[in-house]
Order: sequence, then structure tokens, then C-alpha cells
Amino acid sequence: MSLKEHNSGNNIIEQSVEKEILHVSKEIEELESMKNSLETENKADADFISTLNLMTKLTEYIKKLKKQ
Repeated sequence: MSLKEHNSGNNIIEQSVEKEILHVSKEIEELESMKNSLETENKADADFISTLNLMTKLTEYIKKLKKQ
């Protein structure tokens, strides 16, 4: 194998690896975006649950006041 053929083979491999790196980088970006969305949804769910818990406590307190 000549040096020219060897370098040509290396260039093809490098291009293939660069394409794969770009592909994986895009997938990582998509996964990070999904993770951020899930974290936002989880925060919203936690806030909603906290609100429901406070409303439940408030309802119980009002019931106690009515009994007095």
C-alpha cells in the first residue's frame, strides 16, 4: 500500500468518525433538552402537589374552626 493510499484511507476514516461525532453530539443535545423539559415538568408537579397539600391543610383548619 502506497503512502497516498494509506492517507486516503485515513481521511475516509477521519470523515466517518467526524460524522459520527456530529451525530452523537446532536443526540446528546436532544437528550439534554429532554432532561431539562422533564426537570421543568417535575418542578411544576412538585409545586402543584405542594399547593394541593396546603389546600388540604387549609380545608382541615377551616373544618376545625367551623366545629368550634
